[in-house]
Amino acid sequence: MTEDEYRRLDSGETLHFNDERGECDLTPDFLTDFDQYDLPALLHKAQPLPVLVLHCSADEVVLAEQAQRNAAAVGEAAELHIFAGGDHSLRNTVTKQVRC
Repeated sequence: MTEDEYRRLDSGETLHFNDERGECDLTPDFLTDFDQYDLPALLHKAQPLPVLVLHCSADEVVLAEQAQRNAAAVGEAAELHIFAGGDHSLRNTVTKQVRC
């Protein structure tokens, strides 16, 4: 989600998406629900279990920086792979992966 879309959602606007997965309305309640979770703390609790984080560099729904922050929250138990290209559904990725 772009910063503009986040701001619009945060201001009470419902966002409508139509992509390869179909149509979806994202209501402001999404942020209320999401704010109830401390994702970095939950990921940190996963230690010492290994955590595999897969992401695509061209994901416009969840930015690759979020995957990097999540892996950092896990620490050394995280294995992060960011695939060149690809969308939110891990489609259209090139076969070569970039390991971070």
